[in-house]
Amino acid sequence: MVQKTIWTICSIIGINIVLISINSCKGKSVALPIKTATYVYYNKMAESIQLEIKNGNRSTLVAIKSLDSALFIQEGELPNPFHGKTSDNIIGDSALIIFNKIKCTSYSKNFSSGTYNGTGVFNLKEYDNYSQDLVNQRNYTLRYSIDSTDFKKAVLCK
Repeated sequence: MVQKTIWTICSIIGINIVLISINSCKGKSVALPIKTATYVYYNKMAESIQLEIKNGNRSTLVAIKSLDSALFIQEGELPNPFHGKTSDNIIGDSALIIFNKIKCTSYSKNFSSGTYNGTGVFNLKEYDNYSQDLVNQRNYTLRYSIDSTDFKKAVLCK
């Protein structure tokens, strides 16, 4: 009889521990920490250029003078270029670098190849100071130089 009583008490305690454990895990989701990424686009060309960020039918045009830069700050769990929470709400899936309003170099996001993949400004590995350690930080700055490499890829604008 004593054994049955002890077994019953242990069973009740065990069931309560399991129920408490299950209930304490409900509703909790693990969110990635919010990161802040600053993207700097530096124009190394002798002439002014334009950077056009496109998102479907919407576009934003940013003029960058010779030897000057444009700055975009993105916030989010995985902030990548032109995607995430921004102060000026510039979001895009493609970008044009326009040289002398005649020639254009087009870059686009590759949605099927991962978070940071795409061409040109959408490929973090093409940024001047990219490293995996850098983008693992909570706050970081990446620099992209617009220079003769981008100009050589340019074709007549459509």
